[in-house]
Amino acid sequence: MKPTMRKVRSIKKTLTANSSEPMKSYRAKFLVAIPDLIDPNFYKSVVLMFHHDEDGASGLILNRPSPVGLNEVWEQISDLECDIQQPLFFGGPVEGPLMAVHGCASHSEIEIVEGLYLSMRKENLDEIISQTLRPFRFFSGYSGWSSEQLDGEIQAGGWLVESATLADVFDNHEDLWKKLSGRYGQKVMFPGRDQWDDHDPSLN
Repeated sequence: MKPTMRKVRSIKKTLTANSSEPMKSYRAKFLVAIPDLIDPNFYKSVVLMFHHDEDGASGLILNRPSPVGLNEVWEQISDLECDIQQPLFFGGPVEGPLMAVHGCASHSEIEIVEGLYLSMRKENLDEIISQTLRPFRFFSGYSGWSSEQLDGEIQAGGWLVESATLADVFDNHEDLWKKLSGRYGQKVMFPGRDQWDDHDPSLN
């Protein structure tokens, strides 16, 4: 049976609409691993996404401190002294340059969310680690996906998605997964809770 002209026009309209739909980007989001995600690289991890487009996605695990101190690493790559007592964080299983997430706008290469930046150039890292006014964390390695791979993992329920915030990024990394998982659970169980909290009971 030949399709009618009306049917053909309908199919063309659907294909055109689908091809023009913008891709959903998870840039500037937290990916919070579900408890059943058993991949040791991502078990109970929180990933800060700093890049996502048609070519792929990249992020940094925020709650995986390595046993190596940042000062130990810095002594090997720079002539500048480093007295910073914080760990070097494991950003993910993909090898890459040393990266810093920080709050120094003047030494930024990528703005992730307002007031939160990413840098990897040596001259910027030197300036970031030498100042004490803005928070920062340094990462070795990063987490990477193909664009379709990440979409598939999220659609399969492997990750919870939350909007990234400056405060959460520099919060206690030991409690971060539990905190964000609980926040997501509250939204699912009590949708609109934020509006209730802002409601003036005198208006009832």
